[in-house]
Amino acid sequence: VTVSAIVFLYTSSTKPAAIAILNMDDNGDYASAAAMSVLILLINVAVRILYEIINKKLIRRLEKYKTGEVSADNRSLNLQLDQIDLELLHQIEQKKIP
Repeated sequence: VTVSAIVFLYTSSTKPAAIAILNMDDNGDYASAAAMSVLILLINVAVRILYEIINKKLIRRLEKYKTGEVSADNRSLNLQLDQIDLELLHQIEQKKIP
């Protein structure tokens, strides 16, 4: 566990997990320190997997957008936005909008 930057977050009311692991190790409680380290590792792996899943979904969505493959709801929204754009252009042409 790297503690170089986390040490600055340590106060009397808060105890980051990395500091708790070091304290357990200093007190000779090696089993608890090892268990806490494994827990931190598993949490990091779970967060990374979640990040990768979300990232892949967003990339697929972006690729669909780039290729023009949009759902019916998105097509409807795009048509509404196009209609608003046309209305604004018409108002600008008639000098209703400065």
